[in-house]
This record gives sequence, C-alpha cells and structure tokens, in this order.
Amino acid sequence: MIYPDELFSYWIFTWYIVYRIGYTQYNPKMAFFVAILVNLFVFFAMVYVKIQFKRILYFILVTLFFKILPLWTLRNIPIDKKDIQATLALFLIYIGWILWKDKGSSLYQGYVDLLENKQSFPAMTLLEYLNIL
Repeated sequence: MIYPDELFSYWIFTWYIVYRIGYTQYNPKMAFFVAILVNLFVFFAMVYVKIQFKRILYFILVTLFFKILPLWTLRNIPIDKKDIQATLALFLIYIGWILWKDKGSSLYQGYVDLLENKQSFPAMTLLEYLNIL
C-alpha cells in the first residue's frame, strides 16, 4: 500500500487547500497542470493494457476530485514566476522525502500494480473498498 504522503498529487492538493484558505501566496496551478499531464500518460497506459473499466473509472474520479476540480477553481488566477519556482521547490522537497523514506521502488511498483489490475493507491483503494461502482 502506498501512503498519501508518498504521492506528489496529495502534496499538491494539500498545497491547494493551504492556498485557498490564505496561508500561502504561491498558487499551485502549474503543479496541477503537470500532475494532470502525468495522469494523462497513466490513463492512456491503463487503456492500452486494458485495465478493468471499473478501475479506470476510479482513476478518473480521483483525478477529477484531486486535480481537475481544484484546477478549475484556479482558472482565473495567472501563473507567476514565483508559482513555478514554488512548484519546483515543492517537487524537490518531495523527491528528498521519497529518498529519505526509501520509497522510490514501492512507488514504481504501485504504478506497475496499477497496470496489472492490482490496487495500491489510497483514494482508489478507498473507492474499491466502498464498492462505489
């Protein structure tokens, strides 16, 4: 099982919440664009290897909730240079965190599991447990 602190998407979502309540001036919009781009590659890989349709729907729901809807709320806010720098800084901190916890191989395995119809990601595991679809 991969824990939320091991996925950069949850770091971005947490940043979004902190930004929306006014505790930071750095806008996570650029980070959401990058995360959605990565998710598009994962989505197409899932379709290509013919993952169960139910799991693809879970992936879409999680992406919609944690990335697309927050990005939509930021649609009228411009991306400044400081926001791009903050995205890069957070990503470097995240990489340091993953290296410190020695979780690189388990993250890789999580994506391999996803493409083999196994479940390792927190939100998708919850949806599967609740048997939403």
